[in-house]
Amino acid sequence: MARWVDTGHIVTSSGVSAGTDMMLAIMARVFDQETAQTAADAAEWNWHTDADNDPFAEHLNSLMPS
Repeated sequence: MARWVDTGHIVTSSGVSAGTDMMLAIMARVFDQETAQTAADAAEWNWHTDADNDPFAEHLNSLMPS
């Protein structure tokens, strides 16, 4: 499960927290990595930079019935 998907023209996330990570990734693309990291640090946000690594997916999957 991806936290966010960026096709270049359309960007979408899997939720609110993932949306914050997604927006920081957009900032890094439009401006640069340092600017995005500065914004994350100012917001005291632990930025998950890997769109394909959702730390919450395992928990969500465990809630699904077998």
